[in-house]
Amino acid sequence: MRLATLTTSILAGCLFVGDLADFSPNPQRFHKLYGEPTIEFFSVRKGIMMAVEYGPDREACELLIGPTQSLIQRGNQEPISSPAVSDLLQE
Repeated sequence: MRLATLTTSILAGCLFVGDLADFSPNPQRFHKLYGEPTIEFFSVRKGIMMAVEYGPDREACELLIGPTQSLIQRGNQEPISSPAVSDLLQE
């Protein structure tokens, strides 16, 4: 009796966890829900990120290059060297 209850609980738990996988955030799910992004973030070098904002025509209209940082923890970051920024702009 106890084994049947335990087996049923494990099976129900596995099914519940399997259902959660369908709701995990991933780019395809966000695109399906909200459409194409107007801003994207790219890791362009070790420690350097770039945010690209798109206009209505989906062409890049604004770039922000900065040190990689968490969306939650914002602190004083070391500035990016001028040569590194120049190299990125050349690309």
